[in-house]
Amino acid sequence: MAAPQIVRLGLLADSLGLPRNIDDIAISETYPEMVRIELAKINPHNVVYTDARHARKMPDGLEIWENYFCMYDLTHLLIQIGVVDAAPRVFTLRENRFVSSIRPRFFKSFVISTASRHRAWFVKTRRKVYTKPKAFEESFRTLVEAASAQGVSIAAMSICHTHDALCKRSPGFNENMDKYNDILEKIGQNCGCEVLKPIPDDVNPADVLLTDGIHLNSNGASYFNDRIVDWIKRTQHSNQS
Repeated sequence: MAAPQIVRLGLLADSLGLPRNIDDIAISETYPEMVRIELAKINPHNVVYTDARHARKMPDGLEIWENYFCMYDLTHLLIQIGVVDAAPRVFTLRENRFVSSIRPRFFKSFVISTASRHRAWFVKTRRKVYTKPKAFEESFRTLVEAASAQGVSIAAMSICHTHDALCKRSPGFNENMDKYNDILEKIGQNCGCEVLKPIPDDVNPADVLLTDGIHLNSNGASYFNDRIVDWIKRTQHSNQS
């Protein structure tokens, strides 16, 4: 029997891969740490390189690949980015920077509090996102093509739906996630990137997400871990057969 391939996995993630002190989510309850432990059980020489950042968007991915991950001789790359790009917003990024610069501070606080009180109306009326679909598609395609050129097995995690409470504050949230997931699927099929659906349809989002409707609790992280480890096992089996 052939010796098991050593896995060098790169996890390119947003804040869903980070611990959260405010919600008592420890490092051990994050999916990157769960994946690291599971892969070490399979082979102690397996390595997981994690780069998870708050507010990461798909256009940031290529820079991380070119500056860091391309040097690690990866066997696998998992891309978990998208909710920051696709979530409905009151303000665009440029508008956010302007609001942050408003002085005096009491006026800035007034603008922010007014937008927060009427968030649902602003979101439904303005239909703003941080990354428009075309830019998201181009960024994702470029990242996948760059990693594919080095012979890396690539997968992307689809973006999760949220629970009812956040949908009320951010109308169109789940519809946006579906639209951007369609982009992931299209590029994945064309460029050889498998798209993994982490949470089954019959699971209530409230059971796997924190109260903010975005970040994962330990149950959600376990689902992510299971999908990633299963994908790696399948690619290893395929490579050895």
